[in-house]
Amino acid sequence: MDNSKRNFSLLQTAKNILANITFVVVDILFSLWYTPFLIRKLGSELFGFIPLANSVTNYFSIVTQSLNISVGRHITVELARGKTRRANQVFNTNLIASLLLISAAIPLGVILVAFAPLFFKIPLGHERDIQLLFVGVVTAFLLVTFRINFSVATFARNRFDLRNVSSLGARVIQILVILGLFSLDRPNIFYVGIGAACAALFNLAGDYFLWRLLLPELKVYWNDFRKRDLKLIFNSGALTFIYQIGFMLFNVEMLVANRILDLHLVGMYAALITIPKNLRIISSAIGGVWGPSILAKYGQDDHQGIDSILLGSVKLIGLTLALPIGLICGLALPFLTVWLGPDFREMSWILAVMVFPLSTNLIVEPFFNINISLNKLKIPALVTFGLGLLNLLLAVFLAPRYGVIGIVAAGVLTLTLNYSIFIPIYTAMTMNLPWWRYVQRLGGVSLATLGVTVTSYLLSDVVSLTSYFRLIAAGGSISLIYLTSAYFLGLSNVEKELLKNFFASIYARK
Repeated sequence: MDNSKRNFSLLQTAKNILANITFVVVDILFSLWYTPFLIRKLGSELFGFIPLANSVTNYFSIVTQSLNISVGRHITVELARGKTRRANQVFNTNLIASLLLISAAIPLGVILVAFAPLFFKIPLGHERDIQLLFVGVVTAFLLVTFRINFSVATFARNRFDLRNVSSLGARVIQILVILGLFSLDRPNIFYVGIGAACAALFNLAGDYFLWRLLLPELKVYWNDFRKRDLKLIFNSGALTFIYQIGFMLFNVEMLVANRILDLHLVGMYAALITIPKNLRIISSAIGGVWGPSILAKYGQDDHQGIDSILLGSVKLIGLTLALPIGLICGLALPFLTVWLGPDFREMSWILAVMVFPLSTNLIVEPFFNINISLNKLKIPALVTFGLGLLNLLLAVFLAPRYGVIGIVAAGVLTLTLNYSIFIPIYTAMTMNLPWWRYVQRLGGVSLATLGVTVTSYLLSDVVSLTSYFRLIAAGGSISLIYLTSAYFLGLSNVEKELLKNFFASIYARK
């Protein structure tokens, strides 16, 4: 088997998923420790500025991220067609364009840091610390943006297993830096920014090494810059740019909360946001592995293969997410009490409302890959932008009246309309399939999530879950029942056979 076929084989898909799951488990464990650790060391008011800083700096990425999504598509397709020369030209054109855009983003970062006390509500006496936090986070953002140029190698070669090794190392570096600085001096929020910058630098070095290893045929050669490729990238990137703006408008909750709500409540809300963030990581870990395969099928003009991949990925992501989401919703009260303390008990129902719709709203990456492959982003981009703007307006309108739940309700409504209703219907129609082809699978995912939620809630009502040990035991028991039911009732005979081959390919490799 040649390298190209091996990279897109069932074995490689298995390795990617297992590597992603390993990283996700480590990242979740890190978050479960990291959030209460920082709240204890810094207090909830200051803790709220960490996700705020990350979300604000992410707004800068809408241009660079859209360009790199576009170039990833073009390079993967050109390599699948064996056109290495064209892939080199697209790569170098995007490299130069991204450097210019990063240069343009630096002044925006300077303005953000200098005027942070005017943009945000900051506790008295902590203005300089918050500014230094933004320095670290902005630096990390610039490094991550430049890194995307080289991460195209692990994407195009479908080697997410190797990418996760670099990401895991970056996470370890971040922990060690923060613990080291906290131990040398009194805990300060700007040390979190230094940890983020060090992790981003390690990730950049890792992706650069993997780029040299996996795609030696792609070389930095300034003469490969082509104006026509710049136009090609910007044409498809412009639509992705609009899509990215819409996506960012779905993530304004911390900005709205900081301007409208009490800072202590903002900090408590910021702690809850850790949960959806980890669920997005799980979704991306599974959904992201199908992107290169979809683009490769597109390069081979295999639309039936694309549909098969999409159906399988939707079910796999959905059934996977149904379990943790159902457990979080059903066990929200005892989980928050054990994890963050009794002060967070009142936030349990808010967490459930926030998380339950994500069982279908997070199954977006496979659909997005389809729309990129078919170059059908115009309507999704415009709809995402419109609903993102609606989310912002609703959040601003509802937050003063209803507090945190008003912001959550705005997000739930608009995200569901976009990702659980419009996107799957539009994708099916784009592929000349019945509009309900993917929606019905999302309906099954919602029922599975509801079943786990109700079971978990009933169990928490009759059993006292006052420790991590009891929570893990309860979650493990429910998981065993769910996984057995999902295998025998949720999978078809063909999917069961595919799953057996999946694990057999791993065992045969040992």
